Amino acid sequence: MQKRFVRIVILILGVLVGYSCASQKKMAKKAELAFSNGEYFKAVDLYVQLAEDEQSKYIKSSYESCIAECYRHLNESKKAEVAYKKVEKNKSTKDKTARYWYGYFLLKNEKYEEAEKIFKAYKKANPKDSRGAAGIESCSLAVAYKEHPTRYIVENVKALNTKFNDFSPMYSDNTYDVVYFTSSRVE
Repeated sequence: MQKRFVRIVILILGVLVGYSCASQKKMAKKAELAFSNGEYFKAVDLYVQLAEDEQSKYIKSSYESCIAECYRHLNESKKAEVAYKKVEKNKSTKDKTARYWYGYFLLKNEKYEEAEKIFKAYKKANPKDSRGAAGIESCSLAVAYKEHPTRYIVENVKALNTKFNDFSPMYSDNTYDVVYFTSSRVE
């Protein structure tokens, strides 16, 4: 009787483990498809869920790399910085550009000294990639621009700057009275 009970429990556990593995693979395919289709909001949610459920450190690190890429494409700099920091610190990650993107988002979030250290490490690891040197230069220029701002004042012209895609402004003639621009407005 006891052997039969143990066999039934083992069988049930085997079915449950098999089912969870199949659902993980199905979710991973959904995440990959969403990412390749540019649906980064959808993909990041799926990758976060996959990373939380994953036991293997190697597979989890690949999901974390995908999470960082999603945040990069969504232009969410604070979340991308945190995600790339995880990826960059993980030794099992084979992503060579993670360090560059981590430095990039540090720079974007105005953490210039940290960004410069990361860019120097990236340049040392990838001497042929010019982005490392450009990142270092960007850090020093950003600090200089912060210390000595320009004399120009930028003001928001609400009639021109809307939630729609407005770009490529130009004056109609030398009187500078009329401005033409391209827009995705319905009007």
